[in-house]
Amino acid sequence: MFKTIKKSDEISELFKVGKLVSFRHFSIFYVDSEESKIAFIAGKKLGNSVKRNYLKRKLRRVYIENQAWFAGKKAIIVAKYKLLAADDQDVDRDFKRVTRRSFEESGKKDSNPGN
Repeated sequence: MFKTIKKSDEISELFKVGKLVSFRHFSIFYVDSEESKIAFIAGKKLGNSVKRNYLKRKLRRVYIENQAWFAGKKAIIVAKYKLLAADDQDVDRDFKRVTRRSFEESGKKDSNPGN
């Protein structure tokens, strides 16, 4: 399983200091860290709690399949409105592109953990 970021000050810090990688269905804020932690956010503008929880479940599923990319990082994955209508293949493809882009930005081009 994975550790989640629960403290609001930790989340605020990541929004301020973290690097941003954005794509069609979601954005990722991340920083290098000794401990790997993750948070999934779906804002109230995306719909009622049923829709927001559905979006977070979708993101969680994709994250679990690609968890190795986030070793040694604290990250926040923020859902966008287009994620509601996206099918799983599009989300998987976008997630892999975003994680690849984030590793290139952080200077880890040769790192390919398990994929």
